[in-house]
Amino acid sequence: MQVVELHSIEPESKNVKTLCEVFSWGREALGEYLYHAEIDSRGVIEDGTGDLNKAEYFASVEVSFETDVFDVAQSTITQSQRLQIMPSVDVI
Repeated sequence: MQVVELHSIEPESKNVKTLCEVFSWGREALGEYLYHAEIDSRGVIEDGTGDLNKAEYFASVEVSFETDVFDVAQSTITQSQRLQIMPSVDVI
């Protein structure tokens, strides 16, 4: 798999991009600002953004200053801690 860097800036930089400027397809934006984003080459589309529906791999480093996003993330973390660890469907 070939990995393509879509966006990368230094942590002190203010040249952040929104999720939709980097990953234009695949999920709803929740107020994220990206510092780094990469995706496998199959997920890159013509305009240079990433399509999460086509990608087998993606990674991002992001921040948010939206309190509702913090609340959702905390809830997801709390709920995930209660889940039983399951093998990947690919293993079965």
